[in-house]
Amino acid sequence: MTVTEADGRTKSFTVPYAAVAQSLRPGTTRFAVTAGQLRDESLQTKPAFTQFTMQRGLTNLVTLYGGAIASSGYMAANMGAAFNTKYGAIATDITAARTDVPGHESLHGNSLHIGYSKFIDPTSTNIALGAYRFSDSGYLNFADAASLRDLAEHGRNANAADRQRGRLQLTVNQSLSNNHGSVFLTASSQHYWNRPGSDVFYQAGYSNGFKFGTYSVTAGRTRNSDGTLSNEIMLSTTIPLGHTPHAPVLTTNLNAGNGAATMQANISGSAGDHNQYSYNAYGTAGQGSSSGANVNGGVSGVYRAPYAQMTASASAGANSAQVSAGVSGSIVAHPGGVTFSQTVGDTFGIVEAPGAAGATVSSATGVKVDRRGYAVVPYLTPYGMNTVDIDPKGSSTDVEFQSTSEHAVPRLGSVVMLKYKTVTGRAALIRAPRLGGEVLPFGADVLDGNGNHVGVVAQDSRIFARGLEDKGTLTVKLDEVAGRECRIEYMLPKSAARTDAAYASVESHCLSVATD
Repeated sequence: MTVTEADGRTKSFTVPYAAVAQSLRPGTTRFAVTAGQLRDESLQTKPAFTQFTMQRGLTNLVTLYGGAIASSGYMAANMGAAFNTKYGAIATDITAARTDVPGHESLHGNSLHIGYSKFIDPTSTNIALGAYRFSDSGYLNFADAASLRDLAEHGRNANAADRQRGRLQLTVNQSLSNNHGSVFLTASSQHYWNRPGSDVFYQAGYSNGFKFGTYSVTAGRTRNSDGTLSNEIMLSTTIPLGHTPHAPVLTTNLNAGNGAATMQANISGSAGDHNQYSYNAYGTAGQGSSSGANVNGGVSGVYRAPYAQMTASASAGANSAQVSAGVSGSIVAHPGGVTFSQTVGDTFGIVEAPGAAGATVSSATGVKVDRRGYAVVPYLTPYGMNTVDIDPKGSSTDVEFQSTSEHAVPRLGSVVMLKYKTVTGRAALIRAPRLGGEVLPFGADVLDGNGNHVGVVAQDSRIFARGLEDKGTLTVKLDEVAGRECRIEYMLPKSAARTDAAYASVESHCLSVATD
């Protein structure tokens, strides 16, 4: 955080914080309703389910949350709370579940979950601890229950489905000083009710940047409950292919372990004045421990149009090929009417700029103001300062923006109206010396017939005026103290829908006005 004092001095410091995923700001409610089907290729029967979750921030220190899930032969309910303390953020909840097993007795059980997160500021260390303990063997989560029911329904051994008893996971991230990168360590252990032993997983990694890009190295080991070991090492790099704003980026990933290896290369980038086009191309080559080489590749592209998003992709491998295309977007209703846009997120904004059709919203890729003066900014960052800029290029020269930048700090899930003041009217360069060739005084104010200020006199009696009617009278204030003024009668040429000229050019004279 940087604080700027009144005398211009600045102070910078870090505010340490830790929050678990369940935490919300006070007064904020978040809920979700989901209905669908469990997609698990190991299941012969894929069950449908309905799920509901809700979170409510009570204070800066306490958040309540809970939910429920229901499916054929399965039901579970959850309730818990998240706490922010000076010792770290803690979340704890309990889940009760019931599973009806075909041909067997129903299973009932409870599960206690505890999560902990802490950021240690002096050492820049982030610690996340997740501990799950299943209180009895009757508890099953939805995925395990679906597997157990599927085995029982099809006459297979129901005990073959794993029933988790407990799980412990620890993740530590450590930033190194003097731009020496960062390291992380993850460890987890999981054991079961219906089989001995435990599954243990370790992973450690290091990442850093160099002159031409970034790289990371990760190594992991898994020990299954039967004692078998598997090792894996991963190496990835990211390198820009050039120094221009639209230079593509090359990403490579190498994964090797247990006699198998996979190599993937990916090139991605963007194009267009406002990066409205993006593309991606990849190729993958793999060699299995007991199979031959496998090579595949593909390309994809996205065009972010002002009122929709279009995608296309194609890929092919040894025994398959696919081609796809799609269009997506949103329809947003607001006080000014209905506006078509790219697909919006949870928090977005609506731009109102009267008469500014064709102007570009430079803070949102591909977004332009429509003919009614509205546009939708599809994504805003909640609880942060969002600056939304408009580039007048593309709009009519008869529109003047009094402001091209607005700021907003929205709440999560809110829709913000961003209003830009504009002045609509024709623009003209008028040369109007006084009769006899006397030039008008430099800097004199020019008013229209309604007394509105429309411009000032420049060199050689030239006036650039905006907001004019097609025909009218302008008043030039020659001497404010003496009250002397002269008037210009003008008639602008007919305006065309599109013209190469940015404004009309008019020749006239400024005629003196008699004063008492």
